[in-house]
Amino acid sequence: MASPQPPHQGGGGMANQGYFAGQQPNQQRPMQPQNPALSPRPFANPGNVHSPGAPMGNPNMQPQPGQMQQSAGRPYPGGPQRPMMGMNPGAPRPPNGVGGPGLMPGQPQHQMQPDGRLSPRPGMPMQARPMQGQQLQPQQHGPAGIANQMANMQIGQAQQNQHEIPPPDRGTTPSQARSNKRSARAYHHDEPAPPVPASGGWNDVPQHGNQQPVQNRVPQGQQPAWQQAAAARVAQYEQMQDDPNAVLDQIPGQRNVISQEQARFNQAQMAAAGGGHAQNIPIQPGVPGPQTPGIGPINQPPHTAGQRFPGPRTKIDPDQIPSPVEAMDNDQAFFDKEWFETCGRGGLPLSTTEFVSVDQGNCSPKHMRLTTYSMPASDELAATSQLPLAIIVQPFAQQRLEEAPIPVVECGPSGPPRCKRCRAYINPWAIFVEGGQKWVCNLCGTPTPVAADYFCNLDMSGRRVDFEQRFELSRGTVEFKVPKEYWAVQSSPPAALALPALPAFTQAGTERLSPQPPQQNEEQFEGSTMGLSGQGGVAAKAATKAASDALGNLTLGQGRTAVRMPRPMTYFFLIDVSFSAVRCGSLKASLDSIRETLYGPRETEQKENGAAEEDDKAPGFGLPYGSRVAIMTFDRSLHFYNLLPELDHAQMLVVGDIDEPFVPLNEGLLADPWESRNVIETLLDGLPGIFAENMVAEAALGAAIRGMQGAMSTIGGQCNIFISTIPTVGPGSLKHREDTKLYGTEKEKQLFVPQDGFYRGVAEELVEAGIGVNTFFFPSQYIDVATIGTLSGLTGGELYFHPRFDVVRDRSRLDSQIKRAILRETGYNATMRVRCSNGLHVTDHFGNFFMRNSTDIELANMDADKAIIAAFKHDGKLDEKHEAHFQAATLYTTADGERRVRCHNIAVPVTSLLGNVFRYADLDSTITYLTKSGIALAQQKPLRDVRHLLTEKCVKILLAYRRNCASSTSPGQLILPESFKLLPLYILGINKTKALKGGNVTSDVRTFFMRFLRGLSTGATMGMLYPRMVALHNMRPDDGEPIQPSSAGEGLPVQPPVLTGRIKTPPLMRPSYLRMEGHGAYLVENGEICLLWLGSNVSPKLLEDLYGVNSLEELDPRMTALPKLPTKLSQQTRNLVNDFARQRNKPFLPIIIARQNRDGTEVELANSLVEDQNNDAMSYVDYLCHVHRIITTEMSGGGTNGGKNDGGDTSSYWRGW
Repeated sequence: MASPQPPHQGGGGMANQGYFAGQQPNQQRPMQPQNPALSPRPFANPGNVHSPGAPMGNPNMQPQPGQMQQSAGRPYPGGPQRPMMGMNPGAPRPPNGVGGPGLMPGQPQHQMQPDGRLSPRPGMPMQARPMQGQQLQPQQHGPAGIANQMANMQIGQAQQNQHEIPPPDRGTTPSQARSNKRSARAYHHDEPAPPVPASGGWNDVPQHGNQQPVQNRVPQGQQPAWQQAAAARVAQYEQMQDDPNAVLDQIPGQRNVISQEQARFNQAQMAAAGGGHAQNIPIQPGVPGPQTPGIGPINQPPHTAGQRFPGPRTKIDPDQIPSPVEAMDNDQAFFDKEWFETCGRGGLPLSTTEFVSVDQGNCSPKHMRLTTYSMPASDELAATSQLPLAIIVQPFAQQRLEEAPIPVVECGPSGPPRCKRCRAYINPWAIFVEGGQKWVCNLCGTPTPVAADYFCNLDMSGRRVDFEQRFELSRGTVEFKVPKEYWAVQSSPPAALALPALPAFTQAGTERLSPQPPQQNEEQFEGSTMGLSGQGGVAAKAATKAASDALGNLTLGQGRTAVRMPRPMTYFFLIDVSFSAVRCGSLKASLDSIRETLYGPRETEQKENGAAEEDDKAPGFGLPYGSRVAIMTFDRSLHFYNLLPELDHAQMLVVGDIDEPFVPLNEGLLADPWESRNVIETLLDGLPGIFAENMVAEAALGAAIRGMQGAMSTIGGQCNIFISTIPTVGPGSLKHREDTKLYGTEKEKQLFVPQDGFYRGVAEELVEAGIGVNTFFFPSQYIDVATIGTLSGLTGGELYFHPRFDVVRDRSRLDSQIKRAILRETGYNATMRVRCSNGLHVTDHFGNFFMRNSTDIELANMDADKAIIAAFKHDGKLDEKHEAHFQAATLYTTADGERRVRCHNIAVPVTSLLGNVFRYADLDSTITYLTKSGIALAQQKPLRDVRHLLTEKCVKILLAYRRNCASSTSPGQLILPESFKLLPLYILGINKTKALKGGNVTSDVRTFFMRFLRGLSTGATMGMLYPRMVALHNMRPDDGEPIQPSSAGEGLPVQPPVLTGRIKTPPLMRPSYLRMEGHGAYLVENGEICLLWLGSNVSPKLLEDLYGVNSLEELDPRMTALPKLPTKLSQQTRNLVNDFARQRNKPFLPIIIARQNRDGTEVELANSLVEDQNNDAMSYVDYLCHVHRIITTEMSGGGTNGGKNDGGDTSSYWRGW
């Protein structure tokens, strides 16, 4: 949706003109807030595109009826269109709007061709039209009723464009697997295909002489025996379908059938191979034909059993149903060459797309995304649409190097200007009035006097004279440096902790730790140093008043009046050294990863890996200057280490009293990672040998956490816990409560709730102290992630789960996780609040955090990968003449030791048209909201009901669009809105996650994925629900290579791409085994791991190029990285995987090998194929038919509440969902 330009900073040029609360000036709106002179774009202007602020659009080009006017520049792919602020999104726009290069708001989804036809813009399927959806057009009801209707369903044939040739693909759907209820809980295999010889080369088609038919041809008109048997089984099933114990046998189907386009494509490949020739053999779709060995659809790999569609199967061409792969490819190709302007007029980039944004007054979608960019004017309109109203906030989202850094603003000793009523921060959408003496808040409309040290006169246009020097008046995202009144309130150590004298938290001490030299004229801080005294001085009293009155984000306890001086972050490593950790190898692997993260690879490792030498000047190789490191190990007792740099070796101090732990060190526990490098490295190298013979099986985790808390409660920071066994001694000891009998029952949700209140109480204390916890699990059996994970869930940390840890297999992934956890941008002592315009109010929040009240989100740690959702509702009616504004402010301490407020702002138009609410809705944000809200329900409702509610929500959204925006169509058609045509697919993906899917999944695994998904960003969530899949054996010569500059047209100069360092990705595939071939190699990536599937008939040449071996038997399935071989394929694949890791902001993505019919990891890969029937759920085709059946019943009046009724046939449609 197209965002507006922020308003003028003034009252239309009249120095003394004032406005009432909430009133906006009508003159000269809006203007470009960004100053090109002060903040030039970090890249060239490709294609001579208009710069921001230039007139846009072609005055000779009129918009189509019912469509927005578009610019004459370029088509725009991607997400929802963005309407102009303060105006009807559906109305034609003036040609001289402000906003920079990009399409007009509401860019039409099709363009007019010279012959009068409409062609779609990139990223949209050929049959898509504005305000129309994909249509499922069954024939009229016949004697068979709904079964006959669904059996004759076809997809959007009337809208298929004849001028685009779809890529060759298989067009028929083989029958899905049938299974009985007993086998639904077990992994099962389809009957493997007969062995066939491998082809001659990894990308070669076998010679003509080697071609053998996989299936026997049968005379036309004669029914094969397997079809007769299948028909008999179907007839028998129809008679037994009411029997709960009826066996659902698997119908073989037409597994080796290909479409005519695929046949022609294969023949062309054989002709191009050189040694063979193309055969001119007519192949009819649906009839088996001659094939080469290993080429064609494969049997479904071993997978978790799924569900079949209730009733006869629907004959739908899977190639014709909506898919995200084409839109993702086109969207990325577009933003490889163009930048995204936050107040421009183009479409919103997909959350999975890499792009460069230019801040023009609205923050980047990387930081904030709305579920709809055309806000409903009333609560009734929002309820009619059934769309959730929410905003996803990722305050520290990582930016690309091509983007301008977030500006840091210092507003003087009084701090940033804030509204006296709602406490919102000054932003580009605020208006200065009365000659600059007051500014009107864009959120609540209250005029606020301007402080004397912030005052500036207005120019003739109503802007402040210093507008070009004030980033907070032109940028949607800024950071404010804040004075002492914003410092964090000091936390007291636990009363039960016997705490000797820690390093004194004095002014002199903090000056030594501060990354900046002290200012001589700075007022000395006289507050309490340890947080134990109630007399905090003037600064403490000011901080108390600021926290309760001005900030409104901290609730102080009785007697807590001291404040904490900001200081660089401290990193505490809490490591389990019990027998289980030593035996599985997690102890040595963790210590090696920590050492490499702190100091980089050793010289020998650098030479072996060809790595460049590290910079010896940077302390900690990435840790901020002034940071501190502490190490503590534990089993049945606690082991503290003195890391003073004067020592030759670290000194161990053992605390055996785990019931009343204390800190035995006066100094040396917290060490400078650079000054004490030799001591720390020696300790990390020696700990595995010290505990190599340790036979203690218990782990006193609760006591260890108390010890860490005593050392860090007055300074805050980050704690990384490494644990391998369930704690059974000391405070917080837990019992083994896993009960497989509860799986699939209503009582299963009890396993997802913490069994002990100890860890929640500790977590709340850690939030107050600003100590975030990352937990690394290495269990060999049940470890109770639900209880221990509360530490990370409430403090803003992260969980990492390595069941049955294998050093060879999991070491590289562990390295990547530790590096990312420590070196990514992280703030501590954070508090966040989301504010919105009058008429809206925040009702709920979703994510990993802690809340003491209904408005303020507290996080001990906030990092670059965390996202939080704020849901809101109407408490009044919005004015269509004004925009709806949102602001997310995060008060935190940087890892360098500065107290700042990061502020994000966004404004969207208001509409009273339901069609615009759908048209400018963002599917990615909606899916993220539904994922997090669905997981939040898992602790309250059975998982079966949660999956049911998600499907019901999908039906309600599509039904609302069907009834209110496409009511004139036939009741038998399923109308999918263009912006939500993929909603059923992603809802199916949510139901197939390990957090919510049916079947037997251990509670540790479920709880881990619940916590994991609750903290993911929008892009990471979408990538997890629908993994990327590419065929390595079909890569083109330029795939996996850097994208080269290309010319915009004949005779035009070559323009460099906007995104530098991008690797060309092969065409994405739909994740389904129906599109896989037995001789292929397929890479599936979900943001956490890459799964490499190697077919049983894969070419030995491909294996030699990738791994240096000639057969699958020679491969070590525990390998997780490709060897560096001097082959083209090896270089392409390594570049591709490294680019995937960079896109996901990961140091490394492990490659898990899954050989066909050989490795257990093939089950994990098969479960990742979302469009197949697996994970106790239907296939995509069946699920779409399932949703269509419910909507059809609702439209015909046969059901209520989205099809969830107690009587009639509709209730059976929900069976299993």
